Amino acid sequence: MVKQILLVEDDLSLIGGLSFAVRKEGYEIDVARTTLKADALWSEGKYDLVILDVSLPDGSGFDLCRKMRLTSKVPIMFLTAADEETDMIMGLDCLHRKMTFYHLNVGIFHIINYNESGKIVLN
Repeated sequence: MVKQILLVEDDLSLIGGLSFAVRKEGYEIDVARTTLKADALWSEGKYDLVILDVSLPDGSGFDLCRKMRLTSKVPIMFLTAADEETDMIMGLDCLHRKMTFYHLNVGIFHIINYNESGKIVLN
């Protein structure tokens, strides 16, 4: 079964590169550029991973994460351009925008393919 990823990002250049890299690895990806669109996609779909930008034009990725946590334990990765330690700590699974696509794909693989017991699950 193909794994589904929700990318919530407003930067078009990042959307293009991230979408390409994720699809190249065999994942399906839906993209939202605002929290409003992310809410709509979230309510319609079942995702194996959410990748959230910290700063969005209509709200915070942290606020969106809190809302998603009310109904799901889906893994969430944060993207940030900030070097603020507070943002990194709040996001925990935080990827800096200066990362390579290799690091993104390694992170996605590990998050999607490990179950709660910490054992790898390959389908």
